[in-house]
Amino acid sequence: MKKRFVVMISILLAALMTLSACVSLPDLNEEENEMVSEYAASLLLKYDSDNHSRLVDTSEFMQQYETAVKVREDGIKAYEAAKQKEEDDRRKEAEAQEALNNRSDSGSDSSSNGSSGGDGSGGATVVDNSEPVVTIEEFLNATNYSIDYAEYRLLDSYPEESTDYFFSMDATSGNKLMVIFFNVTNNGSASQLNVYAEGVTFKVNVNGQGYKSVYKTMLQDDLSEYLGDFAAGESRRLVLIYEVPTGTTISSLSLMVSSNSRGSTTENLIQ
Repeated sequence: MKKRFVVMISILLAALMTLSACVSLPDLNEEENEMVSEYAASLLLKYDSDNHSRLVDTSEFMQQYETAVKVREDGIKAYEAAKQKEEDDRRKEAEAQEALNNRSDSGSDSSSNGSSGGDGSGGATVVDNSEPVVTIEEFLNATNYSIDYAEYRLLDSYPEESTDYFFSMDATSGNKLMVIFFNVTNNGSASQLNVYAEGVTFKVNVNGQGYKSVYKTMLQDDLSEYLGDFAAGESRRLVLIYEVPTGTTISSLSLMVSSNSRGSTTENLIQ
């Protein structure tokens, strides 16, 4: 490269000397000659195609990429935190409701065993919940509807395809979601089913281990919190969500719907 520049500089100087025969040039001292040579070399470098850098400054693009990656990672962390908080709040609410129901049940038992009459008979009426007092539909004041148990599934998450849902659930470690499906049909004219307004509690008894409250969720098809309009004759599949240890075999399953003001009613789903 240096040899090439020396040759080209020599040619340029020769051209300048040739021009001096036609044009009067001032005499240059050694320092001035050196300056002319450096200027000529800089011109050659400027227009030499082999000397142009083929590298692109990517610092700006890398900064934008790193910013985008950070935004994505922060979004994932925020989503996971919100999801975990929702699950924690849901379990705390279920536990609090369960404790309240247990206290209420204990109070009912003690009052029914007590004596308030002179003849020794109990002052409160004892209701045997082993058989339904009324149907689930009647208890929910939804007499135009039929609510029929369909099946249950043990799943890792629900819905399994959550693309069309605003909310989904995952089973906690070591457990499976027990998703209990019901076919709900409007047998009358167009109307609204408002389970939420009834203020009832749904409980399930799995394998005779006692009634436990189902999870309250934000699922669109959660029967325990449902509010929606049905056309005449329309049927929908709604669900209740519970959680059981992985490997559980379901031999029996019962449903209880209770209210502080109306007592409770039960139904055997699997006997």
